[in-house]
Amino acid sequence: MSKREIFGKIKTLIKNLEKYYKNKNKKSFSKVRNIKDNGVYIVFKGRKPIYVGSTSTEGHKRLNDLVTHFSNHTLHRKLLKEKLKLNKKQGVPNSTKKLARKLKMSLEKLVKIDKKVKTKISGFKFVFIKLKRKEKDIKRFEHFVIAVLNPNYND
Repeated sequence: MSKREIFGKIKTLIKNLEKYYKNKNKKSFSKVRNIKDNGVYIVFKGRKPIYVGSTSTEGHKRLNDLVTHFSNHTLHRKLLKEKLKLNKKQGVPNSTKKLARKLKMSLEKLVKIDKKVKTKISGFKFVFIKLKRKEKDIKRFEHFVIAVLNPNYND
């Protein structure tokens, strides 16, 4: 790859990131959960970006995954682990019943705790950066934004 091509790609990444800075208008989860566009979303707790994710083809399904079952979304799973005071490296089974059993906790109690996590997620603010690119390019931009913003819940 030539120097010109590399700088061209960097310029495109920066241009897309500028959309974030122009779009300081953070939206509630209820406003972004049904977005059907491709792009990158940034989750905020107050003024701090805590997670960056991406959507492709059916964005609304990916954003809705935030508040469905914890096994469907990384941020949901990490917040649940935090609420349960689990070690970051400790694995979480994909089944609610198996997790309750592993923790020696009643299923009802685990469901209540998970409901609190879903409520917490619903209270976060979001910025959505719409991109008309291929999935590969969206993933690249997502990783670029993660590198720049360094949010807590992205690995």
